[in-house]
Amino acid sequence: MKIKLVPWALAVGVLSQNGTVFGMGNRPPNDPATYQDILNVQTQTQAEASRATQAEGNLSNQQSADEGRINQVDQTKVLAEGALRVLDTKRFAVELFDDYDARRTVNFALGAKVTLKLGKSYEQRLLEKQEREINALRALLVK
Repeated sequence: MKIKLVPWALAVGVLSQNGTVFGMGNRPPNDPATYQDILNVQTQTQAEASRATQAEGNLSNQQSADEGRINQVDQTKVLAEGALRVLDTKRFAVELFDDYDARRTVNFALGAKVTLKLGKSYEQRLLEKQEREINALRALLVK
């Protein structure tokens, strides 16, 4: 197969069976490409470019929205918390809570808090001290 290059047809040429390069205006009769095919490709390319531009715009809008949400997260929060103690034993405490964000006027968090008590609380130490004092006073009364 012999290839003959024609400078003016390098960019838009089509190689034929016998090695001759044809330009778009000098196509062989059996070439399946038509002017309508070229217009279709051009239309598809323009449509794809339009979709790409729209997708880029959508990404830009999404990025702006994300930046807005990040800025809200970074803001100082003014929270009001309400809690309801459901269970309080010597070793565990369970509370239901609701945190309200006053700056955004929405509930920030809602849930349950479980506390494991590892040592004696101030109240327990105070009760034990009072119990010792009461027992000492009873001992004085009995004498």
